[in-house]
Amino acid sequence: MKQAPLITTIITTYRRPFLLERAIKSVLAQSYPHFRLIICDNASGDETENIIRNFTIQDPRIVYHKHPQNIGMMDNYVYGLECVETKYCSFLSDDDVVLPEFYQEALEQFKKYPQAAFFAGSTIVATGAGRVLSASLEAYPKNGLYKQSEALFCMTKNYPILNTILLRTDCIAQVGSIDKQAAIVWDLDLLIRLAIEYPVIFYKQPLGVFLSHESSYSSVAGICEWRLGWGQAMNNLRKGDSSNKKIQKLGLRLIEKNLKRFIFSSGVHFLFTRRFKEAQITSKMLVWEDVCPFKGGVLLLAALVCKYIPFGYKGLIFMQKIKKSTLQDRKNTLQDRYGIYAKKLMIGTL
Repeated sequence: MKQAPLITTIITTYRRPFLLERAIKSVLAQSYPHFRLIICDNASGDETENIIRNFTIQDPRIVYHKHPQNIGMMDNYVYGLECVETKYCSFLSDDDVVLPEFYQEALEQFKKYPQAAFFAGSTIVATGAGRVLSASLEAYPKNGLYKQSEALFCMTKNYPILNTILLRTDCIAQVGSIDKQAAIVWDLDLLIRLAIEYPVIFYKQPLGVFLSHESSYSSVAGICEWRLGWGQAMNNLRKGDSSNKKIQKLGLRLIEKNLKRFIFSSGVHFLFTRRFKEAQITSKMLVWEDVCPFKGGVLLLAALVCKYIPFGYKGLIFMQKIKKSTLQDRKNTLQDRYGIYAKKLMIGTL
């Protein structure tokens, strides 16, 4: 008797046909075979449909839905989740890949810890040329089950990446679905809401690869979009009716702390890249919203000095070179450790 699928993976896509092909192949290469793959095409109008149709002819586990018109990124995510009928689900971006052991390892961990809301494996962040930038769970202290407070401390410092996360569908129903208003951080908003209510599993073995490139949504989004997204995530926690108010307050406090760190680091990045106007906007965001007035003032002063005093920017670049030299050893270590996984992003290597 044919076994019913236990997992549904959702790929939302828009005009990335050849990257999508690689993502689909990575799902079909899973060692665990009982899954359903839903591809939600946001009216691409290019080669996307032909590529997907070729796969559906060969593999009945693939379900293709093409929207007649573009409904927007967030509505496409929501649509995909509404199609899920299995116990577990996952999301995979059309430009990323999962490694063959992802489903199998996640299900084995769920057998050990059935109370967990989700399983998160490590994701290697790399460029298309195979250069490793980071490993999402590198700094996590252990493999296995994390209590709510443990998970929140780790997640708000080093975010788990969605493509190697398997979620329990019933837990999503309990905490609420995707919040479209959270937009750029909708995935982290959902994960944090789950981690407040349930223990979760983190597993440091690499199980997927995330492509870092300039045209990705996270790369092109402005600081204001990030600020609005995190603001919505905080609102969700404030109005949430969790039975564990202490953990709920901890989650809110950690998100606020992370927001300060993120805005300030973005401002510093703008300084190094000579985007002084954006650095000033970021500094005023820190000051006016009372997020972190002191750091905001320092950032604003640095932006004005670099903009109007030539040696000011030269001094900043000198400090950047010193910092880069101290980080080079760590980058080399990451490349040695995870470079073999980063090669999976190169077309034709799967």
